Parts: sequence; structure tokens; C-alpha cells
Amino acid sequence: MTVRRGVLMVVLGLLLVGAAVIIGVVQFGLTLTADDFAVPGSFEQQLDAGEWVVFEQVGSSFDSGTIGITRTQSPQVSNVTVVNEQGISVDVRSTGGFTQTLEINGTNYEGVATFDIPTEGTWTINVEASGPSEVRIAPSLTQNIALFIVMILLAIAGSLLTLIRVIVVAIAWARRSNDESNNPEPPTPSAGAPPTLHQPNVAPAPSAATPWTPPLAAPAPPPPPT
Repeated sequence: MTVRRGVLMVVLGLLLVGAAVIIGVVQFGLTLTADDFAVPGSFEQQLDAGEWVVFEQVGSSFDSGTIGITRTQSPQVSNVTVVNEQGISVDVRSTGGFTQTLEINGTNYEGVATFDIPTEGTWTINVEASGPSEVRIAPSLTQNIALFIVMILLAIAGSLLTLIRVIVVAIAWARRSNDESNNPEPPTPSAGAPPTLHQPNVAPAPSAATPWTPPLAAPAPPPPPT
């Protein structure tokens, strides 16, 4: 993997984080802008595939800066049914041990039922209640939080793995450069000049042996004068 590809992977991880943030903001925006419906009664909603929660108004809060007033009531919803245009219903269940709560513009909401929508479409929601109340349908908070956490973890894990690979590649490149500097290659002769052949220093071969000739005798001295 090259350093450039590693940087691209890090950028991709950051884009995943940004996508997770955008999805969370969009889902929370749907919760804030959802309509309230009077119950008991029925109403239609255009819902995307996913997990949805029936939030019921259970009170209101007022804060003047120094004095806070909160009015609460017990949930009045007793039964919820969800049916699409073809008459197919989905299972509706309680929120379980984890209670989802909202506070929007001083109004407190509590999740009283949850259901899964398999396909996008128009769904009729019938809510039975022991007394008058108001509800709104909003995406599940737990689903949004779980999706956000998973995308963040995937982005962080991918970025870390990519960063480790980039570091390994950089170390290998540095070692290779160091080896090349310590062991330079011999210079190559130029293309125009023929290579010079260096003959080894060899002692000259001995000449053929000359036969030995005895030295000539010295001439006899002249006789003394008489």
C-alpha cells in the first residue's frame, strides 16, 4: 500500500464519521418536527423502513430562570396497532426496561410502544387510551445511537489500520533509502568510451638460456728489457 492510498483511506474514515453525524442529525430532526396527534384515535403516517416509537405526552416543564415547574401524568395509551394500505399489520411491543424520553419546547414525552416498519409506505396507526392524550411517532433513539456508535467505531478502526500501514510503509522506505546510501552502486562507463582493459602485472618470461663460454686468458706481459 502506498502512502497516498493510506491517506485516502484515512480521509474515507473521516467521511464515514461525517456520514454518521449527518444521519444522526437527520433522524433527530425527524423527531423534533414530528406532528402530535390526539388520542384515542387513528391517523396515517408516511414511514421509512426501520424502528419507530410511539411517544406520548406525559407532562410539561416551565423554567423562569429561578423557578422550575414540571407537570407530569401517567401514560394513557393502552394499545397500539399499525397497519399498511394492504391491511398487513406489524408487531407492536413495549419499550422494555429502557425508557426513551424526549423534551421538546418544554413538553415531555415518554416512549410507550415500539414497532419495526419493513418497507417504506403509508401506515395507519390506531392508538387506544384510557384518557385523552397526545402522541407523536418518531425514530427510535436507541437505533440511532447504536447506528452512530457502529459507524464511528468502523471509521476509527479503519483509520487506525490505515495509519499503521502507512507507518510500516514509511519505515520500509526509510530503511531502503539508508541501505542504498551505504552501498552505492559502482559507476557505469560512458556510452561513448570503450571500456579500458587492465592487464595484470606479469613478470616477463625469461629469455632462452645462452650457452656458457669460458673467459679468454689475459695476454702475457711483455718481456723485460735487456
